[in-house]
Amino acid sequence: MTGQSSPAPAASGAPAHSAVPPPDSQQLSLAELDGEHARLLSRAISRVLSTEIAETTYAQIIDGLPTTPVAYDRRSPPSNKHPLARAHRQLCPGMLKKARAFRDDFCPDTLTFGLKVNSRLTMTPSPHGAVQPLMEYRTSAPGSRAVKTRLIELVVAEARILGGVVLFDRRNPNTTPHADPEAVYFHSDREAVTYRIYQLLSEQRNALLDFLLAEDAPSASPLPILGDENNRVRVDPEEPMRGTGVYRDLWERKAYLASAWGPGMKDVRNYLDYPTQQDQDEASIRAAWRKWKRRAADREERARRRPQT
Repeated sequence: MTGQSSPAPAASGAPAHSAVPPPDSQQLSLAELDGEHARLLSRAISRVLSTEIAETTYAQIIDGLPTTPVAYDRRSPPSNKHPLARAHRQLCPGMLKKARAFRDDFCPDTLTFGLKVNSRLTMTPSPHGAVQPLMEYRTSAPGSRAVKTRLIELVVAEARILGGVVLFDRRNPNTTPHADPEAVYFHSDREAVTYRIYQLLSEQRNALLDFLLAEDAPSASPLPILGDENNRVRVDPEEPMRGTGVYRDLWERKAYLASAWGPGMKDVRNYLDYPTQQDQDEASIRAAWRKWKRRAADREERARRRPQT
């Protein structure tokens, strides 16, 4: 994280960080929440689904392909020779109408929630009125191509509608002075937005909360919310989640290799990702430290495998 020292090195020979299996969960329906909590959550879900960005995003999921502008609105877009460059410039006829029909018929009360060990609620649909990608994600075998595809669709929908995959500061404020349990972070994948994880400004966070919680719906939606040079609190996604403390769940994404190259190692400053020279210098130091740890672990592994003479 910008302005913080690098995390302590991992134990010799151990990976910098590894995937953590998800805990068992218990199912809870929206109807089992108390009246006010259920009302607020139901309204927030409906309000997000009512936005133009949600309509077009789910229409593309129903259509089966992103449109060309969306497919290429990424930091690493497909090749210009990819079929999407020409074949799907706009939605197929009727897709937007289908998305709106689903939204109008959708009832948040049909949702069930998985209560994890950390008490985070994760939406999964009931068999009644469920979105197809969500249903296929739940019914596909773990590790299968189908479950990976459904997961990609769900994450892209979240990132596309809100502006980024939503992460939180999970550090303990009692032991970490700079921890902020109320902070909200986004991890975006847009052409003109940093690839790094960034903290929402207070006005961005408040705009999102007002949109979700206000009794009367705001006249305009703040979605999607996108970071810019003003979002100065940033986290390198290459850094271990246990070290940064910024994540949603420790099992949510694959760990980067400790030797993974990062933009922070470039000599030429990238203003989009590093608003200040100090920011890039610190990122370069962290990248060099990751590379050193990986090399040290590799040397120890080779020594362990070397035949004894």
